[in-house]
Amino acid sequence: MLGYPTHFGQMECLKLIAGHKFPEKRIGYLGLMLLLDEDTEVLMLVTNSLKNDLGHANQFVVGQALCAMGDIGSADMCRDLAGEVEKLLASSNAYIRKKAVLALLRILRKVHRPPPRDQILCEDEGCRSRAPLAPCVGK
Repeated sequence: MLGYPTHFGQMECLKLIAGHKFPEKRIGYLGLMLLLDEDTEVLMLVTNSLKNDLGHANQFVVGQALCAMGDIGSADMCRDLAGEVEKLLASSNAYIRKKAVLALLRILRKVHRPPPRDQILCEDEGCRSRAPLAPCVGK
């Protein structure tokens, strides 16, 4: 953050995220998104807390976890938590579905590799018209 060391606040954010009250989690996630980026070593410790919060009963805790994942998710974190985010796409809650779509966009940008060019190009007109969408389609 502006070149100043933030290691003192990183561990405090992790402690707040591990708390059980929503205000603590909210402040922890906000601090986490400000103090960390996807290259920080402490981010490996966040993955377990994110996984726990993605299964939380409170929609706002789940929303905070999804926002954090969409903001600072590294390739390893995205790979580890992709299954949980995909499950949230089927949620009956529209708030969670919207946040899950945004987190899934980050996951696709980080870990999804588009198919080889020879698989995209084919003789069928319908196939060629869908070629720009090929990187967005799941396996």
